Amino acid sequence: MRKFFKVFGIILLILLAIIAGALIYINYNAESIADRLLTKYYQEQPVSKVYEISYRDINLDLWSASVVFHDLKIKPLQSFFDGSDSIRFRHPVVFDAQIEKLAVNGLARNLSFNLKKIHFGTIRISGPHIVMIEHLTDAEKQTAKELQNAQHADTSSSDKNIKGIAIRRFILSGGSFSRMLRTQNLETLAVADIDINIRKIDLPFGKVAETLAADAFARTEVHLREINYKLPKGFYEIVIQKVDISGTDSLITLSELQLIPQYDKKEFGKKMGYQTDRMELNVPTLEIRDFDLARFVATDTVHVRNIVIAEASLVAYRDKNVPFDHSRRPKLPQQMLAALPLPVDIEKVEVKNANILYQQIDPYADAPGEVPITRLYGTIYNVTNIRPVISRRGAMMWDVQAIFFGDGKMKVEIMFPKNIQSADFSFNATMGPMQFTGFNQMIVPTEGVKIEQGTINSLWLRADAGEESAAGPMVLNYANLKVAVLKDNPEKPEDKSGLLSLLANIVINSSNQNPADTATMYFERDKERSIFNYLAKTVISGLKATLLPGRQNEDKKAQRTERREERKARRAK
Repeated sequence: MRKFFKVFGIILLILLAIIAGALIYINYNAESIADRLLTKYYQEQPVSKVYEISYRDINLDLWSASVVFHDLKIKPLQSFFDGSDSIRFRHPVVFDAQIEKLAVNGLARNLSFNLKKIHFGTIRISGPHIVMIEHLTDAEKQTAKELQNAQHADTSSSDKNIKGIAIRRFILSGGSFSRMLRTQNLETLAVADIDINIRKIDLPFGKVAETLAADAFARTEVHLREINYKLPKGFYEIVIQKVDISGTDSLITLSELQLIPQYDKKEFGKKMGYQTDRMELNVPTLEIRDFDLARFVATDTVHVRNIVIAEASLVAYRDKNVPFDHSRRPKLPQQMLAALPLPVDIEKVEVKNANILYQQIDPYADAPGEVPITRLYGTIYNVTNIRPVISRRGAMMWDVQAIFFGDGKMKVEIMFPKNIQSADFSFNATMGPMQFTGFNQMIVPTEGVKIEQGTINSLWLRADAGEESAAGPMVLNYANLKVAVLKDNPEKPEDKSGLLSLLANIVINSSNQNPADTATMYFERDKERSIFNYLAKTVISGLKATLLPGRQNEDKKAQRTERREERKARRAK
């Protein structure tokens, strides 16, 4: 971000310096003289080896001390792209801009010849169409970064005698912006409409980005429309209909944010090459409150007081016909925070009335199983990887409540450790009354088992989880459970479902006593899976211990055998 501010600031400041310098020497034939002066002055600047600058005409009004450019064009020279690495590496990002009209007034204060600070009244940019071009390869970007770090050169001002500029008002309207990767001929970001309004800017040269962030942001209004961003690797596109930034209110509002997969459900996993969740996300409103831009620009620290996500809907689809990648080791949430390259401190994230649908298609299944989670309200506290902040405010915690399978009201709390390198965490949950038949949305397509009747009266559980396993008590109070096996293994076509249904109902406790006995949850962590798999499998172990007494030891043995076989298979590859 600082590079963007810096490069854009250099171009803008050079243009403004040109304007101010020209007005010092103008007379009655001002326009022709100014045109010659501007051309001569620009050709003497190092940036003239990077850009070609042209305009249709220039109008000067001496009485109002204003200047207007029409059809101003700033275009990178082809000779720059074909030039030496030294100049290309100094400008890793360049701009191709076409501006319908650039008008500046209030220049009379500069006629005192005191150019320690250049003063402007209103700068109005109408219809700018700007393309940001990244022209270096990945290897060249790394080399350029190393060279810049070694040089530590301040190139923010081309004239060391001028100390800064002051602008009473800056207005940009009807603009557009795009980001282009020249090496791939790929547009990765497009913004269809941009409006910016900033009041009272006082910029010392050499600290443009810091001053804009610390001072001018409080008097800034920005409105962006129709934003499209293609994520790397080409699997997703982010579309945002509207972004409104109010520096006065310290509020950033995103409207109609969408995460759109670029492949359908059948093709996504095949293109990815391994098993993963295909996400479709729609967020009508996302608010970022009190983002500390000055701190971010100065120290690269992301600090946000509150993020509010309203009415979001997420569909996650997993195709289990695609091979699973056993080399992947997803981190737990606190470990993800620890691995971030920047300091992050988000005090609170609120999710209001969200809906989540998890779909899973298994081999031989005709349709996906589904887990619907609706009316989800949640708060995540203390999303931070800054140790003093963790010591002061406490560790991260998730507090969530939602409707499970359209029936059961569930509350979940997950407490993470202060040591964010650790894999330890704990969780507890409760659920009110619901019908067992709700689970059929998932287990009928995936397991070939149907619950015909049964009621969950209440559920309570608590567990401590770590690097290797999770364990804890569960109390499930239920009644009148009856199941039917719809199909046997599809590779064995003979019909055994009636016999298996009978055996299942003999083995399963149809009801338990009141008060219910306490079962023990226990699950050995599969480190190739996410925290959600860890949570779900731990809970399932407790359900098995309650519904199928005596099976838990067998499940542990089967789980360990499965792990050994997977390790053998990986070593054999």
